[in-house]
Amino acid sequence: MQLRFYQQEAYDAAIASLEAEHHPVLQLATGTGKSLIIAALAEHYRQTDRRVWVLTHVQQLVEQNAATYERYSGVAPGIVCAGLKRKDREEVVTFGTIQTMLNVQVEMKPPHLIIIDEAHRVPHNRGERSLYESVLSRYRSAGRVAMTATPWRMDNGVIHGEGDQFWFDQLAYSYTVPRAVEDGYLCPLVGVETTVQLDLEGVVWLRAVARSLPELTAARKHIAVYCPTIDAAERAAEVIAVETGWVTDVMAGTITRDERSDSLRRFKSGE
Repeated sequence: MQLRFYQQEAYDAAIASLEAEHHPVLQLATGTGKSLIIAALAEHYRQTDRRVWVLTHVQQLVEQNAATYERYSGVAPGIVCAGLKRKDREEVVTFGTIQTMLNVQVEMKPPHLIIIDEAHRVPHNRGERSLYESVLSRYRSAGRVAMTATPWRMDNGVIHGEGDQFWFDQLAYSYTVPRAVEDGYLCPLVGVETTVQLDLEGVVWLRAVARSLPELTAARKHIAVYCPTIDAAERAAEVIAVETGWVTDVMAGTITRDERSDSLRRFKSGE
């Protein structure tokens, strides 16, 4: 697997920042391949026998990042994730959920580098015991790299800066949506409009919109429909299935982890 030019730039920026004893943030637009940059950084450290932990908040990202690392390096990493029924403790490179790592970290050798994916979820260091604070404060001598598409929080603003409240101290690289579109690595957003106007009486409007979907999305293999409530999502899924013959499913916070994993698997496979 080869790094694209901007992935190589992000990797180089991270290494330079770490060697200068900084804790960098790498901002890359969603869909531009953060997992491959993570793999390259982890492998760089592994080759010099330095331990790496790659942490995130959900099982699906652990699976994705670990699989990319194995394809990139040819080495099977450790995984610490209760949902995957894995608590590996010996590997040099380990991918895990922050929730499970909290319970296993005392049984592992300390990391030299901690990479956090979706790092905008890391609260500022306010001395309060958050999940990430419990790990980061324990291994203050380890390097830290933040990976995110949005390097800021709604509650406290940017996630990097000077001062003890920040776990990361500089934005080392940024590759935004406009740049990725210009370079041809992301498709530009294109809006489509149905000829049917909103009618709040019954589901006539929804049925008409559903019937227009095959034409509007002819160039797509999959589509996602975002709805304001679970009831609306379930109604939309049912109507779309009836009107188009497509297989639909509903993803919501109320489904179980296994149901979510199975739904995502079937979505990606084309089922």
